[in-house]
Amino acid sequence: MTKKTTHGNNSEFVDVALQYIDDVLDGRVLACEYVVQACRRQREDLNREGFGYVFDSERADRVCKFIELLPHIKGE
Repeated sequence: MTKKTTHGNNSEFVDVALQYIDDVLDGRVLACEYVVQACRRQREDLNREGFGYVFDSERADRVCKFIELLPHIKGE
């Protein structure tokens, strides 16, 4: 598999996620050690060559846009 990361041309959702990772790892956002480890792992996975998985920011954007269309239902 080829690795596709488009860090320079991301969707708004991906940019928000990448900024959160940066903020957690730089200490601007307080997080427990498990969240810090998850952010570190995500950053390493995005930069890893030959990882075997593909990250496509356009597909991630489509999923996020779809989820935002789902109504939130309270109660019964």
